[in-house]
Amino acid sequence: MFNKKNSKVGKEGNKWVYALLMAFPVLHFCVFYIYVNANSIAMAFQNVDPTTHKITWTLSNFAEQFKFLVSDDAINMLKVSLLGYVIHLAIGLTMGLLFAYYVYKKRKFSAAFRVLMFLPSIIPAIVLVTVYRYFVDNAFPDLLVKLFNLTETPQGLFSNQNTRLAVIIFYDIFVSFGTSVLVYTNKMDSIDPSLIEAAKIDGATQFQEFWHVVLPLTFSTISVFLVTGVASVFMNQMFLFSFYGWNPPAGVDTFGYYFFRKTSEAVTNNDKQSLCSLSALGLIFSAIAIPLTFLVRHLLTKYGPKEN
Repeated sequence: MFNKKNSKVGKEGNKWVYALLMAFPVLHFCVFYIYVNANSIAMAFQNVDPTTHKITWTLSNFAEQFKFLVSDDAINMLKVSLLGYVIHLAIGLTMGLLFAYYVYKKRKFSAAFRVLMFLPSIIPAIVLVTVYRYFVDNAFPDLLVKLFNLTETPQGLFSNQNTRLAVIIFYDIFVSFGTSVLVYTNKMDSIDPSLIEAAKIDGATQFQEFWHVVLPLTFSTISVFLVTGVASVFMNQMFLFSFYGWNPPAGVDTFGYYFFRKTSEAVTNNDKQSLCSLSALGLIFSAIAIPLTFLVRHLLTKYGPKEN
């Protein structure tokens, strides 16, 4: 009897523990996903009078933002955002896979590479930005002077309007590189070793092993980065605030940073009408990004390498 009674008490106690553990994520979901998003959608259709604070329902916010989206500034932001996404895929994805494969094969110094490549993800951003900016704007030009005996010190890469975007995109790739390598390596580590052995017995070269065995079995993870990258076209800030604060120079602004900057200004100035207008912009971004995300996912599923 004593054991049965204790068993019932234990089960009841476990139910309360589970309920308490679930309370926070459920509350978090209700507040930040349901309430905040529902409120943002409602604000997109509202017009707030700056004097009386009277709210009226309208579509004028969308008309205002559509005018912005066809402006020269918005087109330049789209070019920068798309360029960052494409270069990130071409360089970051390719190099990330190659380094991950190197670590997976446990080549010489692979353990050290695993640690070193992940360091940018754990070093405080302000430290990393300061060191990186000093190198490309001061140390690198000084190095060129010493190597080539130049009479004048070249302009820093951040100061030069022709190179600043390239070094910002490179920094964006550099910071996220370690995380992507770690994720790819973990996926490769889950591959059944017998499949690799079978490929070797069949006479597969190192490249054939990577292309026909490892890549298809890693593609599910790669596709996650590709699909989520579509949304980054509209939301990626490329660390512009860390480099330039509130006033980025012409030619490097992105949709994500513009949205962050304007929202921060509206909150600081308690400008509710601007927040309503920006909510409409966010809704437009979502209306574009969500179908694109599903399209990319469909194309990757249909035409990407299959796990055999």
